[in-house]
Amino acid sequence: MNERTRELVGLAMKGSKESYGLLVKDYTGIVYTMALRMTGDHHMAEDVCQEVFLKGWMKIGNLQKPSAFSGW
Repeated sequence: MNERTRELVGLAMKGSKESYGLLVKDYTGIVYTMALRMTGDHHMAEDVCQEVFLKGWMKIGNLQKPSAFSGW
């Protein structure tokens, strides 16, 4: 994990919506690609991607190690 990501995760864990938005921007491609492989459907992959990031925001405070964000 690079320093920028580590910093953004730390700020997001403290409630920064802007920082979480930047993380979403950085990770959307990876999450979407994985969702598309799993579903085989672009619309479903978009829905899955949105759900992942929404749940991520709601539970970011439960993340114990910021360095685990990308796999979390």
